[in-house]
Amino acid sequence: MKFRLGDSFFSNIWRRAAYTTFAVAVFAIGISTAHGIGVPDGALVLFGVVIALLLTVICTVVHELGHAVAAYLIRWRVHAIAVGDYCYLPVRRKFTKVLGVFSKDNGGWVLATPPPSKTWDNNSIVFVIGGAVANGVTGGAALYLSAWAGEANAMSALLVGFAQMSLAFVLINILPVWRGDQWRNDGASLISYCLDGPPSALDQAIARCNGAIFDQVSIDSWRSEDIEQLRLGVESGNADAHAVLCYYYFRTADLSKAKALIKKLQNINEELYAAYMPDLAFIAALADNDGAKAADILGAVSDEQLKKSFNFWRAQSVVYYLKGEQQEALSAVEKAKALARKYGNPLDDDDVRLFNTICEERPLPKFGGGASATK
Repeated sequence: MKFRLGDSFFSNIWRRAAYTTFAVAVFAIGISTAHGIGVPDGALVLFGVVIALLLTVICTVVHELGHAVAAYLIRWRVHAIAVGDYCYLPVRRKFTKVLGVFSKDNGGWVLATPPPSKTWDNNSIVFVIGGAVANGVTGGAALYLSAWAGEANAMSALLVGFAQMSLAFVLINILPVWRGDQWRNDGASLISYCLDGPPSALDQAIARCNGAIFDQVSIDSWRSEDIEQLRLGVESGNADAHAVLCYYYFRTADLSKAKALIKKLQNINEELYAAYMPDLAFIAALADNDGAKAADILGAVSDEQLKKSFNFWRAQSVVYYLKGEQQEALSAVEKAKALARKYGNPLDDDDVRLFNTICEERPLPKFGGGASATK
């Protein structure tokens, strides 16, 4: 029987208590460090908050790099290393901004998978604990160096503050915290691995396909077994499987299936559904030729980050074109192209064909090669 960390009253209370305690500890460490470096009492709170934020960012970077180094040590392939909304894509050697569901994680994340010749095994545990180990090692090193720096000086205070923040990061990541089946921290993942072993076939398929998306691997190279697992995941109501399979249908130009999956998401995961609203508007405009409906969907997008995404402005360009507002359509095309360049995502052949059609005022094309869904 599979161990499940389901959502419950206890898990919600525990999660809130854990993160409230962590936030208080972070603030206290910031104040203590500011006091240690000699900040006047009148500016103690302001400088304490700034120091706390800086130490938090540094420890987050150390934590995620720890996961990445652990992945490399066990010969896994690292697809993305993210802190906040920004991530580095090692395979493509690019930094980019992550929108939608991937930007909702707490602080940061690393996506890594074994190479095709290997499978998930006990090495998964090495990957999971890599972040906490990195925080522990760097925190211990900082504490050791503080002794060499001497007492009652700014450098010593900063090193001790970093060591304290590192310890706080170790504890908040090792203590199991989770939110149903949607998200779990390292501690909860560790418990799951110890009791159940490697991830399920579905979770492995989702990870591999997401890795292929970040690496911009050709859709033709996706494993048929993974696609079948995604379909089974959709049948069981797995929201992540919905999202990845929706990308697959977009890339293979099966817009009717993509549309059906997005609509199903509304009843499964409203947050994920909201992230796909620009894509739903794009389908309504391009496949259904319903500019009014597409405009209504785009008007309902409330996430300011999504309003600055490639997908939003791609859909908006088609809406304007259907309404006969050529100048607005051209402006939307330029915004979409600029966003694609900004985040290092080259336009695929269908996007190029679509934008050329709008610029040349020709009938909208019928897709046969796939319109990209996540840029």
